[in-house]
Amino acid sequence: MADVQSRFRERLQEMSDQQNRQLEKFISRQIAEQGGIDFATFMELCLYHPGDGYYMKDRARIGKQGDFFTSSSVHALFGGLISTQIRQMWELLGQGEFTVVEQGAGDGHLAADILDSLQAEATELYAHLSYRIIEISPDNRRRQTERLSSHLKRVTWCNEVELPSFRGCFLSNELVDAMPVHVVERRNGEFQELFVVNTDEGCFGEELRPDSGILQDYFEWLGQAPSEGNRGEANLAAVGWMKKVAAKLEKGFVLTIDYGYPAEELYAPFRRNGTVMCYHKHSSSEDPYRLVGEQDITAHVDFTALQKAGGEAGLKPLY
Repeated sequence: MADVQSRFRERLQEMSDQQNRQLEKFISRQIAEQGGIDFATFMELCLYHPGDGYYMKDRARIGKQGDFFTSSSVHALFGGLISTQIRQMWELLGQGEFTVVEQGAGDGHLAADILDSLQAEATELYAHLSYRIIEISPDNRRRQTERLSSHLKRVTWCNEVELPSFRGCFLSNELVDAMPVHVVERRNGEFQELFVVNTDEGCFGEELRPDSGILQDYFEWLGQAPSEGNRGEANLAAVGWMKKVAAKLEKGFVLTIDYGYPAEELYAPFRRNGTVMCYHKHSSSEDPYRLVGEQDITAHVDFTALQKAGGEAGLKPLY
């Protein structure tokens, strides 16, 4: 039996390696055709390519057999605490019908813990609750459906476009850190954007190119920027995302849980190399060009940018 299991694991690894090489070749072709791609495009392909991206294919990502842990995958207490906050939000809104929208629900641990807690401790809210999950990964949807089998009368799935306006709470846990980021360096007072290129050795390399003006505009809007000689990230996608979330929310709250800093600390002079990190089998590295499609790639969240974008869209920062 052990030999059969060993051969099965080896076969799975062979299939994974083949997918990995396919994605590498696809990205290499994109680079050749376009003369290089910015890091945000590279990161998006590594994580979200429809067939071979890290978050899109069938693989363990969270937990002991995966690449990292999240708070909700360790213990139900985290979800219980969030459910208490949701109950307070419901009461502040005058009770009645209430929608929780969770984007990027992973394996569904947090959703299950929240729903279990509300069902046991807030039965009236649970009876008026609609729990909507925005999820682009077919593999994650399957895992969520299995884990939430006892709550399917309360849960529906959709994409960002399909989400109607709602009253309640928009929830995300470790979502924004996985949005593709532009990587920038400041040289002689000017912003240089990092592009990914093919090297003569047949691997991926980096090349700095003059900013087209987009990053200059972003940092002027933000009011903070990397120091001279430093590398940093600009999560342009997060700004647009926050404004879209605000547009969908008729009345209620946005609760964004992640790891990151206010802009002043994120771009502090001592943070010379930025915050891009990779995770594979519970080991971290700063090399996003290996294990393409097989490792998670993240960057710390700029909470100042999220608050500023939300404020411009009508949200008021509370905490």
